Amino acid sequence: MTLATFMEVLATSIANVALPTSREICRRADEYHLGLTSYLVRTQSFCPLPGWFSGLIGRKRFYMTVVRFLR
Repeated sequence: MTLATFMEVLATSIANVALPTSREICRRADEYHLGLTSYLVRTQSFCPLPGWFSGLIGRKRFYMTVVRFLR
């Protein structure tokens, strides 16, 4: 759980740093904020899904399925 949280914080930090410096993607500051906001909204909308899936099929089965797919 700690590793997943660290990876999410790292990805968000990278998005915060990379968007304002990449001039090829967007021209205006509004577009930077729109890109970052859409990234954060998408990330936060998928955060409750693992809890829902583990409640649906069980924590152990969900954990083993995720471990199997991440190998």
